[in-house]
Amino acid sequence: ASKTVTIEGCEHALAAGGYGGGAGTAAKPWKVSSQAQLAHVNSHLAASFIQTQDLSLTGDWTPIGGNNYAAFTGIYDGGGHLVKNLSIPRSAGYSDAGLFGKANSSTIRGIGVTNFTVYDSGSGVSGSLVSFCNDGVLIEQCYAENGLSDGYWHAGGLVGQQYNDCEVRDCYAVNVNVTVPVSTVDYCDAAGLVGFSTVNCRITRCFAMPGTLSGNGQSALTGCVPLADATGCTACYYASDGGYPAAVRWYDATSGIGGSMPASVAGVTPLTVAQFADPTNFADLSMGATGSAWKTWRGGYTHPVLAVFG
Repeated sequence: ASKTVTIEGCEHALAAGGYGGGAGTAAKPWKVSSQAQLAHVNSHLAASFIQTQDLSLTGDWTPIGGNNYAAFTGIYDGGGHLVKNLSIPRSAGYSDAGLFGKANSSTIRGIGVTNFTVYDSGSGVSGSLVSFCNDGVLIEQCYAENGLSDGYWHAGGLVGQQYNDCEVRDCYAVNVNVTVPVSTVDYCDAAGLVGFSTVNCRITRCFAMPGTLSGNGQSALTGCVPLADATGCTACYYASDGGYPAAVRWYDATSGIGGSMPASVAGVTPLTVAQFADPTNFADLSMGATGSAWKTWRGGYTHPVLAVFG
């Protein structure tokens, strides 16, 4: 009797970063275990992926999606692993600068981006994980730590810009330095977590403990949201003793740009760095509870951590 043998993997050679395991579907995602395979996502922008180990990048990075590629529209699950040493120089000329350049209607989860240096082209948007999210993107259980995000229009420690029904959920940024120019343009924003958030976008159960913020508009959590969208922040926290002018910076058609302080933004709680080390200050994160993304607190933590990272 004949037998049917199914060989998994994509059509590209393993030596070129092709995938030898999985089918690229949500049920059987392709497995990413090397820098070459991570870069190869640009050849399958609508597929599903699972990262199987920490990756330490070498050389300069070409963002996944955006710039010279279509947007990423698939699912990328980092599996609780890290991407380290991400480097995108200004000379590369990417207007969407990040591990992912542009994502549309996609899900990115379970990735930590650490020790990064990300510059846009000098006229774009930057974020360590994603530069630009559009049309229902979900970013969940991700974090950024120890790095620089430098953009022109918007720069965020984790995400540069989210637009149109996107959500950043159960994420954080710690010791991120974020820079935009000193400019007469009001819409340049440097923010610890998300540079710009607009049109029914949400930030849920997140926190930011930025390093330095510099340039035109500085806000610890997110920058330049429409005043009507300011309530899109829910169960969020930020380190209030960093000297930041605002937690959330807003604008509206009548008064233009304004600095909205934490007391006037529902869902955003200011804490000192010392208070971040006390788990009793984070009741809204339900740490350790069934279904919570946040790990049960243990001694030695200086801030909440995500359970997916072990």
